[in-house]
Amino acid sequence: MKIKGFTLSGILSICLSTLIFLQYGCKKKSDDLSEIQQNIPITTKVIDSTSWRDNFISLDTTNYTFTFNNALLKKFALKQGDVLVSAIGVGYLRKVDNVQKSGNNVIVSTSFASLSQAVNNGSFSFTYVLSAQRMQKPQYIRSGVTIDTSDLKSNKTSNLVYNIDTYIDNGQLIHLTGHFSLLPTIHCSTLWELLNLKYFHVDYEVQEQINLNASINFLNLQYNNEVELLNIPFEPIIVWIGAPGYGIPVVLTPKIEILAGTELNAQSALAISANQQLNYTIGITYEKNQWTPVNTFNNSFTYSPPSITASAEAKVYIKPKFTISVYGMVSPYLYGEGYSRIQADILATPWWSLYAGANVGLGIHMGIWGLIQDYTPPPFFQYETLLAAAGETVTDIDGNIYHTIKIGTQVWMVENLKTTRYNDGTAIQLVTDNAAWSNLSTPGYCWYNNDASTYKNTYGALYNWFTINTGKLAPPGWHVPSDADWTSLTTYLGGENVAGGKMKAIGTIESGTGLWYAPNTDATNESGFTAIPAGERFNIGSFYNISFNTDLWTSTEFSSEEGIIRNLVWSTAQVYTIERFKTEGNSVRCIKNN
Repeated sequence: MKIKGFTLSGILSICLSTLIFLQYGCKKKSDDLSEIQQNIPITTKVIDSTSWRDNFISLDTTNYTFTFNNALLKKFALKQGDVLVSAIGVGYLRKVDNVQKSGNNVIVSTSFASLSQAVNNGSFSFTYVLSAQRMQKPQYIRSGVTIDTSDLKSNKTSNLVYNIDTYIDNGQLIHLTGHFSLLPTIHCSTLWELLNLKYFHVDYEVQEQINLNASINFLNLQYNNEVELLNIPFEPIIVWIGAPGYGIPVVLTPKIEILAGTELNAQSALAISANQQLNYTIGITYEKNQWTPVNTFNNSFTYSPPSITASAEAKVYIKPKFTISVYGMVSPYLYGEGYSRIQADILATPWWSLYAGANVGLGIHMGIWGLIQDYTPPPFFQYETLLAAAGETVTDIDGNIYHTIKIGTQVWMVENLKTTRYNDGTAIQLVTDNAAWSNLSTPGYCWYNNDASTYKNTYGALYNWFTINTGKLAPPGWHVPSDADWTSLTTYLGGENVAGGKMKAIGTIESGTGLWYAPNTDATNESGFTAIPAGERFNIGSFYNISFNTDLWTSTEFSSEEGIIRNLVWSTAQVYTIERFKTEGNSVRCIKNN
């Protein structure tokens, strides 16, 4: 492919590049570098930007053959064996293989050259922060990913903040939402003596915060995939070996790629959420023909309990990848994968475990620096920590298994009760007829719409208050919560005005991710209670409000005709305390005895 002329973008790239010249200093090896006498051989020909623009005609990128005006040779006597250097664009560092005149032009054939071929003795060092203010135009690969641009015009050094609301599969079954914040700082130092690389150091200091939510809406599917969300180029860095304008300009171009991925083996829809704060330094030092890794690591976590109904293994991650191109050739690269992982088995104890972890690695393509062998170690560090696990399970008299969650000092069932017998084995009366239901003054239960096959396993049974009042409905060691039990729960969760959002299962019917109708206001399920909209059976016998609300009995009597319930609805985050006729059919959640 031929590149004609010198493009405006190339000029702008130079104008915008950050010029850094540190007086032969080095953060990691300052004494040695400060004593090095900078020496550039006469065979290294640095073509200044003005001469390049005035004389450059074209470049054949298939073999890196340049065409210039003959006038270039009057200032730069290029000949075979020279090393051509330019800071134009992403920079050029090429060995001259042949110089041939053609009319008013000169054709210069080149091949790969390393900095060791261009420098007798020399050094440079720099520090560069990949802040929001230094990024160039990002390339968005996946819709639903944006960058917060509110601080771009400020003078401060700001994190890059990414907003994520996208699917990472073509069928739109795996939905990622959240925020991702990143602020990397690069340190690099080098030293050449007698055309040999003697010292090389690069490290990245990274501040990374991940707030990631994943909703996965399918059954019985194995799926592994990684996709690129966006990539961001940054202003080129120009550092000098020797004095600016007299030594060799080294052009380095940083870039960040953001990838997301998942590894799934799930038998149910599920939702997981976790926050990670990662601060780490990772790097490598080459000295005396030895490689020495450098790394430090700190982390902190918060999470919300998962929403899951069956066995599953799922890992969801965000992976930023940092690269630095030297004269257009990728050299150091770093990846830092932060992930959440859930492992669930409905027959195990605990039946689910939520983990957070990270894999961080670094590699270097060393050819451009003058070494033959690349450095590609395994990940510098890998860790995984258990954030939370489900509590014990409890089994009712019918053999139904219920999972549990500890909230504050209380232990609650995660599912609605579905037993058809008392804990002494006595059968509870099943009542399907509307008139018979409305006339009951004794215990009774039903399934929503009298359809056990559709509603039993997911929503549980609906019981009248007379059933609660027997004191025999819950499994041994458990009881139907009193009004005081419920008040303790909502108080622990911040009060009735907000507790409902923290108790409701996440997702909506409309999005295919949940059981509640939209908007399912403020549902986070951060308590792990996982309230679902099981509806109710009115005292006249008719069924209403499935997917809109749930009414949960207390064991507390309000009057001779009414008992007290807790009510959660699709449209608010509130928990309501309401009196209901004892003949109504409502759901039951049991709480463990103290």
